Amino acid sequence: MELESKHPGPAVSTHDLHGQQLRIPNLRPAFADWHQGINPFYDQAKRAVDARLEGLIADERALAKAKAADIGLFACGWFPDAPYTILETVAFYCVWLFLWDDAIDGASASSVGLVAEEYCQQSVAFVRHHLGLDEPGTLEPKAPTKVCESFAEVGARVGERCGLARRKQLFGHLKEYMEGCVTEYRWRLSGGIPSVEQFYSWRLRTSSVDVMLDLSRILNEISLPGDILESGELAAMGLSVNNLLILINELFSLKKELRDGAYGNLIPITMRWSGLDLDVPEILLTMADSWDFTYPSPLAGYENARPLPEERAEDGKSFRNPQTGVLSSAYEKFIDPLDNGRRGGFDVHIYYFQNNADQSRYARELWERIRREFPELRIYTFWDRPIGPHPVAMFEVNLFTPAQFGAFIPWLAIWRGPLSVLVHPNTTEQDVPEAERELRNHTQRAIWMGERLPLDVGMFRALIRAQRATGTAHSANAST
Repeated sequence: MELESKHPGPAVSTHDLHGQQLRIPNLRPAFADWHQGINPFYDQAKRAVDARLEGLIADERALAKAKAADIGLFACGWFPDAPYTILETVAFYCVWLFLWDDAIDGASASSVGLVAEEYCQQSVAFVRHHLGLDEPGTLEPKAPTKVCESFAEVGARVGERCGLARRKQLFGHLKEYMEGCVTEYRWRLSGGIPSVEQFYSWRLRTSSVDVMLDLSRILNEISLPGDILESGELAAMGLSVNNLLILINELFSLKKELRDGAYGNLIPITMRWSGLDLDVPEILLTMADSWDFTYPSPLAGYENARPLPEERAEDGKSFRNPQTGVLSSAYEKFIDPLDNGRRGGFDVHIYYFQNNADQSRYARELWERIRREFPELRIYTFWDRPIGPHPVAMFEVNLFTPAQFGAFIPWLAIWRGPLSVLVHPNTTEQDVPEAERELRNHTQRAIWMGERLPLDVGMFRALIRAQRATGTAHSANAST
């Protein structure tokens, strides 16, 4: 596999980040209602894990490091109410999962490609066999390492608790995990700086979320109908969990990775790909936070108006408003600085996961329905891949009048089905460079229907930097 970096900027160095601070907010409130606790069999589980580690790791420093990670505690927090047999299975599964890629870590730069590929292929064959997926009578493949060999017991335990379909699903995700580890190490040794998209191409697999969710469903005996397991909603939920855990991990591992000289962390990758140079004032200036913008008072022009009445309307709850006999001009045309011209006041991007057959079909049918029911709207290409700042496939609709907005958006609230929708304004502020307008319109001013998806707004930030450096105004038209 050829690795070609799509990264436009210079490599990240420790010097770039030295002395700077990264503040991590308190995450406890977000998990306040999460079921928490430590399994009462922790001491027994820890002894079992330590004994297994001693049988798998010969190097004393590596063994001490593995014990300090306290995989037993991790298992006890994950399954706080499980009986010991289940808890031990979880712990041994985690030992295998956490130690499996160490063999790739220890390979030399000159041999890692061959070693990693062979190790991965042999491990995949061994795991498949011990999940009972080989033809009857197939000889046991040779395990490339003692760690890999330990999966024989784990596979047998897991296989006793689930049928063929679940074992196939678990194997598929374990195979993706192992292949993703190989891709990640190839990138690390290549010296290239991946784009955010390239980073996620392996990180979504090596995060272990899918293989952990599979094990949770198997050992907790959670049986879901096939249409739910294969639904776009569950896929979107899993992706959100995966992204959250990746972000948390990247935050906490950044300092260690920079100290070790490993620059595959999402934070510096995102900053370089977004055109940021890691200078703190510049970061604060260009990141799309709601407090980075100015907000004129909504009451400008009403400073001398009479006080509003306190009288309630007939329902006894809402207020009676002063009547002027004139409707707001916003009913007739979009207010400034919304574009009332050729581009239209709002773009509507309707997203679908292109690898999900149900979503692809629904999105195609919705695209056709909109063209038939709203022929006066401007409707663009039905893309089958991500384009511009959009993370997945989509199609776009333009709205030119408040009447169109008022008719189409409520209609879409019902008919968008399982799909996420971004509604963003197009504005014409003459005193604001186009790239800065696009960044704000796609972030702070954006309206989302359904699950919010992360946009790759790096193209806007790169243009902002270019404009500030040259004093020019570049176009930001790329299916935005």
